[in-house]
Amino acid sequence: MAQPTSTLYALDPALPVLLRPDGAVQVGWSPRRAVLIHPPRGMTPLGLAMLLRAMHSPVALSELQVQAGVSAEELGALMAQLVAAGVARRGRRQRPVRSASIRVHGRGPLSELLVEGLRCSGARVKQSSHPHA
Repeated sequence: MAQPTSTLYALDPALPVLLRPDGAVQVGWSPRRAVLIHPPRGMTPLGLAMLLRAMHSPVALSELQVQAGVSAEELGALMAQLVAAGVARRGRRQRPVRSASIRVHGRGPLSELLVEGLRCSGARVKQSSHPHA
């Protein structure tokens, strides 16, 4: 199945990519819903895991092929398998979305912890300087 090289693929960022002792790569935590993927010929399990982790943000198929080092047919089959399993999606780049703006009122250990945690989320965080705001 030949895919255009400009096609983008992205793995669901909420799903972890885990190496298994049997040589497979597991996408997802749940044993019931996780997807097991065996590396294509010429690719190691670690190489497959690194490729899948790179897909946590949309990546062009041509970039994936350079990183994977496998044939276009094998990579296309792998992407089709991921999309069919529901762990990856095919699409195109979208305009950047504005991040959420959050204001935390008050000072103290709880508000400081909240502000610190929210800053890691990518949201724009502000903290009020008034104690009773």
